[in-house]
Amino acid sequence: MRNVLAKIKNCIKCFFIRHKKYNFEKNIIGYVSALETGNLALESGGNLAKLVTGITISINALSTGPTSGQAVVVSGGTAVQGPILTAINGVIVTAHPLNTPFTSTTGGVAGPSGVSNSVNGTGNGAFLQPGASVSFAVSNASVIWVNGFSGDKFSFAVS
Repeated sequence: MRNVLAKIKNCIKCFFIRHKKYNFEKNIIGYVSALETGNLALESGGNLAKLVTGITISINALSTGPTSGQAVVVSGGTAVQGPILTAINGVIVTAHPLNTPFTSTTGGVAGPSGVSNSVNGTGNGAFLQPGASVSFAVSNASVIWVNGFSGDKFSFAVS
C-alpha cells in the first residue's frame, strides 16, 4: 500500500508542477497524508478517489490492452459510424494509406454523427489524408463517424 501511495504522490506532484497551479508542499502533501490514513473511496467505475476540500484525486484503472476496429465507407459521401469500443484514454482514428487522395472539395474525414466529406472549409470533420491520424477524447469509438470516398477504410484504436 505504501508503494502505491508513493506513486500516487509522485504522479500528483508531477501534475501540479507541470500546471503550476498549486504549491505542492503546501497543498498536496496533506492530501496524500490524508490518503495514508485510510480515507480512500472506491468509485463505481473502479477509480480510487479522495475528496479533500473540494478537490477530487482520481486514479483511473489502466485498460487490459489496446483494442481496435475498422470501418469502410460503402457509399462516398455517406458517413459510417465507428465500432463500439470502450475507451479510457480516448480514440485514435487513422485513414488507410491507400485511401483515395483528397480532391479540392472532398476527402476522408472523421467527426460527429452525420459528418460530411467536404474538405473545402464548409464541412464538420477533421481532415484525414491517406495514412494520417487524429485523436478524440471520447469514451467510445462509436461516437465518431468517418466519411470519404467509396471504399475508403479507417481504423479505430482505443486504450
